[in-house]
Amino acid sequence: MARPGLWVFWLHLTAARVSDYTFCERKLSDGWATAVGSFAFGASDAASGAGCRLESGDYDLNVLWLLESRTNYSVTAVGRPEISGELPWSVYLRIGGYDEWNFPECFDCVAYACTVDLVEGALSLIKGEIGKPGDGNARETLAATAVPYSSALLQGAALWELYGVAAGSRVGCELALADGSRYRVDAEDVDYGSGGPGVGALGERATWRNVTVAAAPAFGWPA
Repeated sequence: MARPGLWVFWLHLTAARVSDYTFCERKLSDGWATAVGSFAFGASDAASGAGCRLESGDYDLNVLWLLESRTNYSVTAVGRPEISGELPWSVYLRIGGYDEWNFPECFDCVAYACTVDLVEGALSLIKGEIGKPGDGNARETLAATAVPYSSALLQGAALWELYGVAAGSRVGCELALADGSRYRVDAEDVDYGSGGPGVGALGERATWRNVTVAAAPAFGWPA
């Protein structure tokens, strides 16, 4: 196992920039690491057949995080939840609190999470441990809004866009769907000042076409 000091060097502070990540193959230089669960790179979307996808591989929780500590930034994930479309699909902001001896595993890390969950019928902004709440992990819902259940939406092959932003003390989430509908939540919170971005899902075969991480010097929504 690498010495903790080497990992801390890798988890560096990053200058303001926009980075767009695709997942046709795993490139260690991109800095992504599995925090929880497992992932396949270069997978195919089960609904559309399109390739070059990142795909979740565990029936339980899967979280992939970028080993960079940022303060004010946004994360935009384009893809779909697992094939039924019903299980939670998330982006993470300011992931931190990792155990240096188990790094990069990060099951007990804390973060802000923008999560769409159509079983619950909601888009939620959550803070706390990234593990499932039913497993004893301390989590708090800061804000939530209803997202109507739609069998047509779930059974289609259209991509979803999930956006999360943290700028100063304000954190927000937006879900944009193929029918043009948008759902937003935001809240003020100061508990997590910096940390890495990430994406995650409950269940196998959730997919991501691309993930964009961009500097956010001020809070704002996508155009």
